[in-house]
Amino acid sequence: MTAGTHDNSKQIKQKARFNLPFASIGLPIISIGIAILLATLIMVLMGYDPQKAYSALWQGSFGNFYQTSETIKTAIPLLLCGLGISFAFKGLGTVAHFHHRHTGTLVV
Repeated sequence: MTAGTHDNSKQIKQKARFNLPFASIGLPIISIGIAILLATLIMVLMGYDPQKAYSALWQGSFGNFYQTSETIKTAIPLLLCGLGISFAFKGLGTVAHFHHRHTGTLVV
């Protein structure tokens, strides 16, 4: 495959992914909604009260100032790790390049 063909297929994939006007906001919201519905269905099938479970989840996370600060304190490292992984998957900072491997070796 030539370099020109590879670039052309990359452009086609990008166009197809961003054709939907709600793709950047709507799809994550739909995904979260489906996850909540599936979790609710599993709780009902197992005999638990989903409203009580979600209420306990909310109170445990945001019940008072201390719990909210603990939630934020726990979430920040997870968000930063996810951000770092997203850069790695986008090709910014991957270890596959020759000079990056040497830099990583020097750091370790």
